[in-house]
Amino acid sequence: MPQKRPRGYQPHWRPRSATCALLAAVDEVLARFAAQLPLTIRQCWYALVSDGVLVKEERTYKRLAEILGMARRSGRIPWEALRDDTETVAAPIACAGPEEFRAAQRQAAEAFRLDRQAGQPTRLEVWSETAGMVPQLAAVAAPYGIPVYSGSGFNSLTGKRAAAQRAAAGDHRRVHIFVISDWDPSGIHLFSALAQDVTAFAICDASRRWRCLAVGLVQVVCARCRAVRRARAGRRRRPPCGSGH
Repeated sequence: MPQKRPRGYQPHWRPRSATCALLAAVDEVLARFAAQLPLTIRQCWYALVSDGVLVKEERTYKRLAEILGMARRSGRIPWEALRDDTETVAAPIACAGPEEFRAAQRQAAEAFRLDRQAGQPTRLEVWSETAGMVPQLAAVAAPYGIPVYSGSGFNSLTGKRAAAQRAAAGDHRRVHIFVISDWDPSGIHLFSALAQDVTAFAICDASRRWRCLAVGLVQVVCARCRAVRRARAGRRRRPPCGSGH
């Protein structure tokens, strides 16, 4: 019989010493990114990989997910610190009464603002390879009126055409799309395919409106990740002691 999985709260959970050490490293990650909480479990895992606490293998991610699940069930880590991004909600809009409706309208009026990119010669967009990064990126980009899209559109023909149509619409003459992705073969391939497809669609759609449009895509990668990779590569190339080199 397989071991029964925990259900509900687990206030009596007592993790082992190795698990406690991992949780201490998680505490440091959550403190470092306190302004960007809640993080996804995968974001936390990437940070631990970057810190050298975990190796980048799927087994370490699965183990971290199990531990963080128990840590939240037991109260060791606040529920508000992490998010799963697996829930899809489609709830009808309803108000308890006229006063709540008026409060919602006042809140909407307070949030009103014009499009800050309207009338600008260049339109800006940010694309993230991972959907989990969208809330953090939006917190930085929103004050400037810059939209953020998730990387799920990288492999979506509909998403790429939609990006091209946004580029072709409006009065701007240039579009700059900043693509945030991993600096690895997969990330480079995704960026190349996205750049070629969006540019080809946009040029065609813009020409239908008798407009000359320049579309530029820039791949943005994490400098910290590149530094870690260079350091690890240097350790692998370093000759063993006593080799005479």
